[in-house]
Amino acid sequence: MKPAHLLRSILASLALALALASPVTAQQRARLKFVMPTPPATYLLPFFVAQDLGWYRNWGLEVAEQVVSGDPNALRVVVAGDSDVTLIGPPTIMEAVINGAKLRIFTSWQPITDYQLIAGDKKARTLKDLADKRIAVTGPGSMTMHIPQMLMMRAGVDTSQVKFLSVGGMAARLQSVAAGKVDATLVDTFFATKAETSGVAHTVSSIAKEFPGLGYVFAVARENTLADPAGRAALGVFAKGTVAGARFIGKDPEAAAAILKKRLPDEDISLIRATLDKLNTLGVWGVNGGLDREVLEFSSKTFAQLGMVNRPVSYEEMVDPSIVAAVVGEIGRF
Repeated sequence: MKPAHLLRSILASLALALALASPVTAQQRARLKFVMPTPPATYLLPFFVAQDLGWYRNWGLEVAEQVVSGDPNALRVVVAGDSDVTLIGPPTIMEAVINGAKLRIFTSWQPITDYQLIAGDKKARTLKDLADKRIAVTGPGSMTMHIPQMLMMRAGVDTSQVKFLSVGGMAARLQSVAAGKVDATLVDTFFATKAETSGVAHTVSSIAKEFPGLGYVFAVARENTLADPAGRAALGVFAKGTVAGARFIGKDPEAAAAILKKRLPDEDISLIRATLDKLNTLGVWGVNGGLDREVLEFSSKTFAQLGMVNRPVSYEEMVDPSIVAAVVGEIGRF
């Protein structure tokens, strides 16, 4: 990418941000805490777009960021009241709802998964080869643990001898595969492409092929935050930013790649851009808030059938669609 072209693209994005709303002073801004279950990755990009282009600040919201390891830990932080929002996988949310947690899904900016199960060279070629292998995961109970189990169970593989090791984010997990510390892991399109391009690993199975339409990550908040007028207003601004961010990636993937590059300074910009082109083609972004009933009901049924959750959880039990409905009513359907 030519520097001048990149600069023009970024300046155009900044101009768009300024056109969306007038600046709000720091004293006027509401505050929201967002806890992420992994370090920066492509699935967080719609949020990064809204945050890093200053949309939230201009709309009167200050979003503080925090990172913990794994979906269960991220949810615990929200349930404890130490954060307001997290973005995690459906199994953790469903189990929490089953156990009486007072929380609701209110939006998603990547409702469809693009995960791929990769393995190191000569470690595994099929799911059956993984029956006694070491698989790196974000942490116990995370999507990165549930999905490999689901894939192997569907293939008739006994997972009782599989060793799931907590490693952390996708970059760390890929490094563990490259170093031979683990045999396989679950990563997104970006890291799967990086692994294959570098010859570090190859794809064993794709979740999009095995479980098309399976839900990926959803934003949850406590019911008391949704019920509080100030909290609800802040969540509305938060959701508006991620919906607009998801649309931005499709409209200007070059500028979006530059934003993610700042969050992933050690990664190659051309690989980031190629990955965004793939994701745009796959249509994974929640450009209208990502709360399609079919996705969540299919996910609930699938996770229950495979024993990942104790029972199916209904859409009404876990979703509050009113925030997204208001956002789409304001900015229009994409």
